[in-house]
Amino acid sequence: FFFFFFFFFFFSSFANILQVFMSGYNPCAGESVIQGSRSDKHGNAFGANTDLAPDNSFCGHCVVIGCFYTGEGMPAGVQSTSVPALQAKGFTVRFTVSEQECAQLLSSNDVSCAWIISNSGTPDGTLLSAVNAFHQRGKGLFVFGDNVPYVAHANAFLASYQCSLTGNYYGGQMMVFDETASPSYTAGSPPTGSFKKHLIFTGIKNLFEGITICHPVTQNAAFQNIATATDGSCCISVLDSIPSEYNGFETTINNTSVGRVCIDCGFTKLFCNWDDAGTAKYIVNATCWLIGIERRAPRAQNSSSASPHGNEPCRWGTRCREQRSGCKYWHPSSSSASSPPSSSSSSSKGPCKWGSRCQSGRCEYDHPSSFSHASPSPSSSSSSHFSSSSSSSSSKGPCRYGAQCRDQSSGCKYDHPNSSSSSSFRHAPPPSSPSRGPCRYGARCRDQGAGCKYDHP
Repeated sequence: FFFFFFFFFFFSSFANILQVFMSGYNPCAGESVIQGSRSDKHGNAFGANTDLAPDNSFCGHCVVIGCFYTGEGMPAGVQSTSVPALQAKGFTVRFTVSEQECAQLLSSNDVSCAWIISNSGTPDGTLLSAVNAFHQRGKGLFVFGDNVPYVAHANAFLASYQCSLTGNYYGGQMMVFDETASPSYTAGSPPTGSFKKHLIFTGIKNLFEGITICHPVTQNAAFQNIATATDGSCCISVLDSIPSEYNGFETTINNTSVGRVCIDCGFTKLFCNWDDAGTAKYIVNATCWLIGIERRAPRAQNSSSASPHGNEPCRWGTRCREQRSGCKYWHPSSSSASSPPSSSSSSSKGPCKWGSRCQSGRCEYDHPSSFSHASPSPSSSSSSHFSSSSSSSSSKGPCRYGAQCRDQSSGCKYDHPNSSSSSSFRHAPPPSSPSRGPCRYGARCRDQGAGCKYDHP
């Protein structure tokens, strides 16, 4: 029993580790109800293993927090709550209350995500340009607003998407996870006082809506409501530009080169309601989601697309199981020629120094063709690489030992090169041998000219 328990525990742990390594997320990613987990006082899953991502999984990623609202408990509240929570996931956090400094930080390629916490004043034009450029480079944005007039910075950015924040609703209540709501972005908004299934709600069944709340006004389908406050208005909206298995490869916008966006309509939760239901877990989950680590493993390209490996044949040939699901090498087909498409002669760089012995499938120089199966002219003895015995009906193909064969004069039934043969014998197929298609090992085959009956580049 002890050994059975040990192996079960080991393989379960290994499967979880593999899941984290492959996706960057915990195995429970996207699940609000996590079976077998402990719960906190609000009924939400407890522990870092029930967050969207495990601790220290975002080392090397930097988050810039531009906190432009400086009233009440800000910015000290954010620095004492949000910053340590993000650092636990491995993030490097750069905090600023200066618009000029924020614009400068966003110009760095080291930054993966930015928080924009709105104030009431008109934002600086340099900051707005930096935020837009940052988003266009595929970086994530966490846009925070609150009751009017503390929506100025958010509205300046959202104007390009025909979206704005308005309103002043006093909430102070809790939203619940709606298990019946479809996670699809096209399924509409969740019911009043609830939120739908989404990665940023991993481990959350109950979520505090905020105290003073605004709501987005837009006709742009790029932003989709995933949480509805208790007044019936949207309070959390997202723009998802990255297709992945978690969203059914469904995005809210056709432009997949821009970054993700999350709009939160009640930033007071960052400093006076951090310990209320689900706040900390939601904020950290949303930041991890905005990084867009799914871009790290893009969807497989169709095999009909241009191959980045050029003319290099697939080692598995026609037996390759990934011909239609993204194999990047060339495959023969019944309707294609027996050789890979040739490169344009204009790209030639001259003859390869290794000639027919070159084993690189990506070499850009010219090589003697080995895909031609025409027999040499009988009258041209100087072009033949085989002895007179090669034309005999008893020929069984080239000898695997070539000119070093010790049985050439004592009855070896295979073909041998003449002493005057070219050194390229090992790469030339016998004239009488029929073509069986490209060799699965391509130029790396160790039996080229030594018995392998398939074609080699």
